[in-house]
Amino acid sequence: MMQIRLTQDEFDYLLSAEFVPENIRKSICDAVQKRSTDKFGEEKVMVEFSEEAADSVREICGDQLPIKGFDINYALNSEGKILESLIDKFFTG
Repeated sequence: MMQIRLTQDEFDYLLSAEFVPENIRKSICDAVQKRSTDKFGEEKVMVEFSEEAADSVREICGDQLPIKGFDINYALNSEGKILESLIDKFFTG
């Protein structure tokens, strides 16, 4: 099992994104271990995933990045920044 610390924005994004299948959305909710606030007042959500489940989340985010993550100049947009961060956080090595 691996523990992944998400920002509240990343967590909310995964729960609301249309491309995230319902079974993965449910597993994200079930994986919540702890919620906290860092010294800057930013909310964090700690989730615990098996490597297989983390790979699934990483894969769907990776599939979505070229579709929604870039502006017309091929620069990362706000959604792309969240997707890229999620891809990094769910990397299992």
